[in-house]
Order: sequence, then C-alpha cells, then structure tokens
Amino acid sequence: MKRSLPAFLILIALNTSAQELFPYTEPASNMPAKSMSLKMSAMFGQGVHGNKLEQRYSPEVMFGLSKKWMLHAGLTVSNMYESFVYYESARLYAKYRFLSNDDVHKHFRMAAFAMAAYSRNHLQHNELNLMGEHTGVQAGLIATQLWNKLDH
Repeated sequence: MKRSLPAFLILIALNTSAQELFPYTEPASNMPAKSMSLKMSAMFGQGVHGNKLEQRYSPEVMFGLSKKWMLHAGLTVSNMYESFVYYESARLYAKYRFLSNDDVHKHFRMAAFAMAAYSRNHLQHNELNLMGEHTGVQAGLIATQLWNKLDH
C-alpha cells in the first residue's frame, strides 16, 4: 500500500492538464494595460508568547500602466508587535516586461522587478520579509515559459 499511493499520485500528475496560476509569485506577464485591481489579504495566527490572536491586513492597489509596466502600492496594519492594530508598513512594487516571444499556444516572457518597503517595526528576525516586517529593497528577474496553453 505504501508504494502504490505514490505511484498512483505520479500517474495522476502525468495525465493532468493544468496551467500555473501563480498564487504566491508573479509571472513575467503584466496586468492588462489601463487596468486597476484591488486586493485585500489577511493573516491570522496564535501568538508565540501568549494566547493573543495576531492579525495582519494588507490592502493593495495594482495598476496596469501599459503592456510593459505594472505598479503595486500596499500597506500593512497589524497587532503582531503591539497590543492594538496600527499602521505598520508601506511598499511599492514595479515590474517592467522587456521580452515577449508569443506564439500560438505558447509564450516566453521576461521581466525585471523592484520592490521597496518601509516598516515601523524593529528588526527582530533573521528572516527578511518586506510584507510588513522589515524595511528594505528587493529586485530581480522573472522568466515565464508557457507551453500548450489551454484555450477556454
């Protein structure tokens, strides 16, 4: 039984058709030009040093400025480091798509991104986190290859 379950899961994965939706990362593609989107994230957890329910809310507004440029602006409010909910941090994120090779049912795209964040919190962890915890700058490249794009 222990060997048949992994084999079964592998067989299912080999026969599955799917597209990556990038729920926690950004693809190299941008939002449509001249568009705006709003997002509200919330995180809840039990405090490490007590029974306090820790919570963090992160409203974000996103703009598709053109087919090559996208901009995000966001805030965080939380009670993770205080006994009350307070304004915690602000961040800006920009992405520039500089390469787009599109074909029928496939594409390859590359983009450069940068994010800057300011946080009122003091550095308490060795883990870098620009989503409310720390002040800092992040930059990088994104490459997305899509094969056999599904049409719906």
